[in-house]
Amino acid sequence: MQAIRQIQTVTENFVVVQLPESFRQRRIEVIVLPVDDPEEMQSAVRRVPPSHLLGKGRITGDIISQVVPESDWECLS
Repeated sequence: MQAIRQIQTVTENFVVVQLPESFRQRRIEVIVLPVDDPEEMQSAVRRVPPSHLLGKGRITGDIISQVVPESDWECLS
């Protein structure tokens, strides 16, 4: 599937989109959505964990390797 994403400014209630040759004689779906101001989106506040959870978790052991060997998993046999 090939997708085209363009952000354009609407003038006089219409927008022209030039399509690639591969779209010729094909049915297409057009979805038009308003876009928020990009500068506004970049300054959005990042999500942070609740303060009552900070420092409560801890890592015990190796977080990369398996905790239980494969032989202990009955469903894998």
